[in-house]
Amino acid sequence: MANDLFLVTSGNIGDEVAALLARQGQSVRLLVHERKAMPALDALGVEQAAIDLNQPATLAPGFAGGSSYFSVTPFSENLVQLGENAVHAAKAAGVRHFVRSSARFAAPDAAFALGRWHGAVEQLVKKSGMSYTILQPASFIQNTLYNAATIARQHLFYGSTGTGPAALIDTRDIAAAAVTVLTGGAVHYGQTYDLTGPKALTNYEVADIFTDVLGHQVEYANLSEDEIRESMLQAHSPVWMVDTFLELDRITRQGYAATATPDFTRLTGQPGRTLRAFVQENRAAFQSATTT
Repeated sequence: MANDLFLVTSGNIGDEVAALLARQGQSVRLLVHERKAMPALDALGVEQAAIDLNQPATLAPGFAGGSSYFSVTPFSENLVQLGENAVHAAKAAGVRHFVRSSARFAAPDAAFALGRWHGAVEQLVKKSGMSYTILQPASFIQNTLYNAATIARQHLFYGSTGTGPAALIDTRDIAAAAVTVLTGGAVHYGQTYDLTGPKALTNYEVADIFTDVLGHQVEYANLSEDEIRESMLQAHSPVWMVDTFLELDRITRQGYAATATPDFTRLTGQPGRTLRAFVQENRAAFQSATTT
């Protein structure tokens, strides 16, 4: 509809959602923690509204007038409360279609804490009375950038996933799927989409791709959970975050994430971006001065 206003949570997925919608000529309000210059989005006419999901009293102006909402909750210990605040604000503002970016295998009884947290928010969305679509994306290809420093300096990256494969997805593909369901109408109402990349890879296979693209040997060092825990705690990561990451590695190691799905291609008609293409695109980030 011509008067639709799309609300979008800012972030690594949401900013791309806002850009794609704006390029289609849609009216977009980006919900940010703090307003700032965003030249690419500013040039597209994307509005910004400052909100704080930790403070429900700040939410009404940002949500006012919105017809559809792309919701992402920040990764935090109180994720469920933040998600609940977003659902209530959207409902109060009269949002008609709530598109939730959740997590793969999320459910109230999921085998891992992050899945239970996202599952709790999904239940709130489903019970809200708004039309909804749930996206359950796999882990992000962009997360490999967290390993850029050790790949560049040591030609090595670490984890505790063993030989468990995961079908990583590019956040830009999650955004493309989100735009499809935001603009695609009632056919997507009540649906849940399991979004993955095109192929599940072990971290040993990931290392092989880095080796091929960068032109020098890159290895994956599989550590014990205790070794990863100690390293993260020494880096002053909070205990809840350490436990969450270790649990994600554990379920990957156990094979939970081993299957790639066709949902992204079915939604968009496009092939998913590959890890190899991402490494090629971001080669400079993974190379030290001596290897460029």
